[in-house]
Amino acid sequence: MSTTSYAFGEDHEAHKQLSLRLLTKDANFILPYLKPDSYILDVGCGPGSITCGLAAQCPQGHVIGTDSSPSVLEKAREDAKHINNVDFRHGNIMDGLSDFADGSFDIVFCHQVLVHVSDPVASLNEMRRLAKPDGGLIAIRESLTTLWHPSNPVLEGSMGWMHRAFRAASRADNSELGLETGTNLPHIWAREAGFTGESTVLGSVSGEAVSDKESREQRVLGWRYLSAEGSSFRDHLIRAGATQKDMDEITGALEEWKDSPDGWQLWLSSEMIWRK
Repeated sequence: MSTTSYAFGEDHEAHKQLSLRLLTKDANFILPYLKPDSYILDVGCGPGSITCGLAAQCPQGHVIGTDSSPSVLEKAREDAKHINNVDFRHGNIMDGLSDFADGSFDIVFCHQVLVHVSDPVASLNEMRRLAKPDGGLIAIRESLTTLWHPSNPVLEGSMGWMHRAFRAASRADNSELGLETGTNLPHIWAREAGFTGESTVLGSVSGEAVSDKESREQRVLGWRYLSAEGSSFRDHLIRAGATQKDMDEITGALEEWKDSPDGWQLWLSSEMIWRK
């Protein structure tokens, strides 16, 4: 059973952070495959910043963004009110996007969505259903793992807690949360969904590095916000099994990392495209 809960919450700050995601910065791997008249579905579009970027690249086409959150869709519609080839609809990939017929889209795209859902394999199958036969594309960018320097077992283990919390947010109960290691494996999800090597158009990895002190401070502030009393993400962490001691240890390790002149983080994401 799925829920419509946003793992990071749905307040102004959460929307602001999601709106920083841009096509040219966070999903430029798809640019060579866009055509002026492409018809595109952006699954789990959030406030629509990437969706609007896609629409700008396809002036004779059309882009539809779907999301499970009414409040985030309200922001997306407001931000896109002057764009005539984009619209936003309520929909949850985990429940199936039954408003759309089989083979409706040239490209079915998602950015950092599968890591949040309870069944990424079923979600990939639904995305494939919606891609046009004989050439429609399914494109994803999903978090793989993060590397830390100086090495710290608490920080390395923190991503396991993050991913278990994502799973908790996508379920109405605690069943099948799994034992997350902090590493996602989208290529395995794809194989289990029936994508083959012959259908693979692109398989690459991109990285976002954090190395300056200001950016490290932002990472610490972000964690403090997520783990604070009253945060919905804190609730998901607790449902996933994290204790106050676990959260305090992560905070302490982040503070130590922040203050190290050699502190560095590399966030790796998988970028994959398949042809139907």
